[in-house]
Formats: sequence, C-alpha cells, structure tokens
Amino acid sequence: MMSRFSIALLLAIAILAAGGCAQTAQITYRRPAEIGSGTLRQVAVAELEGEGAADVRRAIELQIADVENLTAVDHALLEPTIQQAGHIPGDPAEAERLLRIARHNGVDALVVGEVVEYASTPNASQDPSDAVTRARVSLALRLIDVETGDALDERQVTRSYDRRRRSDRLLSSARADVMERLTDECVAEFMKLLAPHEATASVELANGELFRLSGLDIRRGVKRAARGDWDGAERIWRSVVAREPENHAALFNLAVAAASRHDYCAAEDYAMQALRSHHTDCYQAGLDQIRRFRSHEDRIDRNCDVPLTAHLD
Repeated sequence: MMSRFSIALLLAIAILAAGGCAQTAQITYRRPAEIGSGTLRQVAVAELEGEGAADVRRAIELQIADVENLTAVDHALLEPTIQQAGHIPGDPAEAERLLRIARHNGVDALVVGEVVEYASTPNASQDPSDAVTRARVSLALRLIDVETGDALDERQVTRSYDRRRRSDRLLSSARADVMERLTDECVAEFMKLLAPHEATASVELANGELFRLSGLDIRRGVKRAARGDWDGAERIWRSVVAREPENHAALFNLAVAAASRHDYCAAEDYAMQALRSHHTDCYQAGLDQIRRFRSHEDRIDRNCDVPLTAHLD
C-alpha cells in the first residue's frame, strides 16, 4: 500500500503538472479615503496640544493641501476660538459656538487632538543639537464632523527611530530631519482617513504546466515578478502567448501584470480569457481581486472629478 507521504507527493505532482496558482507576488494599488471621500472638501486643523504641536499642525495642513479637491482652511480665520481649542469643549453651548464659527467659514471637518510624545535622545558622542540615537513621535488625533459635532474617527499613531537599527532609513541623523520624518510618517497614516493612498496586496500567479516548455518559461516569469521585475516577467509571458494564444497560465499572469501597472481594463480582459480557456478557482479569485482594485480606482476618479462648486452649491 502507498504511504500517506507518497499519496501527497503524487497529488502535488499532479497539481503542478496540470498548472495552478501557488507562487505569490506583491503589487501596489490605490485605496480611496477611508471616510469622507467625495463629501469633505474643507478641513481646519485646530491648535494642537503638546510639545512640537505647531510643527505637527503645519505638517497636517501641508498634506491636506496636497490632496486634490481638499483644502486646508487657514486656522487664522477661526481664531481665537479654534486656536485655543485642542478639543471640542465639554460644555455643549461652547462646543456649538465653536462648530457654528467653523460652519460659517465653510469648514466641513476639524482635526483636533494632541501630540502625546515628541522626543529625541541625543547621541552622547556628538553635539546634542546635531544628532540623535533615538526619537519618537506619537499623535492622538480626531476628525470632527462640523455639521454634527460627532467624531468621524480617531487615531493614535506612533513612529520611532533608533539609529543603531534604522540608520538606513534616514539620510541624516540630525534631530530636525529625524523629527520631521517621523512627524510626516504619523500624519500620512492619519491622512488615510482623508486622502487616497497606496496599499500593497499579495496576488497569486499561475505556474503553468510542469512538463511543457511553456511551463518553464512561465515559472521564469513568476520568479521575476516575485522579485518585483514585472516588466521582465511580462515580456516572458507575452512570448508564451505569442506561441500559444490559449495558454491560460500566461494569460492569467498577464492579467496580474496589467493590474500591477493599474491597467485594470486590460487586466480584466486577460483574466476573462484565462477563465474561458481553463476555469479554476484561482483564476476566478484573481479576477475578483482585480475588480476590487478597479472599483477602488473608479471611486477615486469619481471623487476627484467632483468640482468644488458642486459641493458648495
């Protein structure tokens, strides 16, 4: 009788011989803002509490200004009320007065909160003002709906720097550079609430049939894609399709390659061709994943196409 190991080995060989998905690779795609996408247009940043608060507020305003169809309202327009409010006051009457001023100035949302930690440890062997060995920035921020006064979301974000472990992450260990970098990283994480942002996903690739020459070529392409060389992988898979137009593994992998460059129309077309040639759960799951990426991209495009005047009307 055959052992369990022998049976498992034969099954694995049969799966490889028939072709299938096993190897994964990483691609980036864009996700829409997590909240307020297409509805929030003008955001004000209150005077935050804590050390380094002014630098953090400026970083938030700069990143808001970089988002299409989003405007950072000059907090000076809302002073002194906003300037003195690192949080929505507990007194309902005072809170409503603050929100009424914000609404009057066309503000849709307020960023409020505090800098929990903004600290660095000087390098003892160098000028303390010039270099650090460790640093840490921690922000606790909330996004307030001006219309209702409710918190749309709140985040505490922390980023740290240790020169001994992360010297390759920063070009300079000067304190100002380190603190600016950590602040920007924290703010970028918070800004996922308000702005489209890149995300990474694992995608499965087809191996091709084991005992065919095209299978060897397909797996060479898979190895390149796993290393991030999508251009090289795509050239190999295209050469396979040129020889074998119905090669479902090469067609499916071309779908993933097209998705890696955000050409979701071509990606969906290739995946459909692969499914028509050979229907597998792997190919169907890949097509579903491509369609999710495409829906994210379409949603971002729709929100960017909405003119500011439409919101103000």
